Amino acid sequence: MSKVDMVNKPPHYQGKHPCLDVIKQQLGSGYASYLEGNIIKYIFRHKDKDANIQDWQKGEFYLKELINYYKNL
Repeated sequence: MSKVDMVNKPPHYQGKHPCLDVIKQQLGSGYASYLEGNIIKYIFRHKDKDANIQDWQKGEFYLKELINYYKNL
């Protein structure tokens, strides 16, 4: 049985159209702000959850996404 990757490919976000692709399409240039907000959210609340390393990893995921976004402008 393979381990579920709750950071990079959580099963609740897998579908015909990847959630981030839809958000990026809908927000256009506001996508960077969305990513920044998620980075802040996950770093801010990591102490309030049992799986706090996962929130650090999710913050890292969104930071990498933001870096890629700016690289591809």
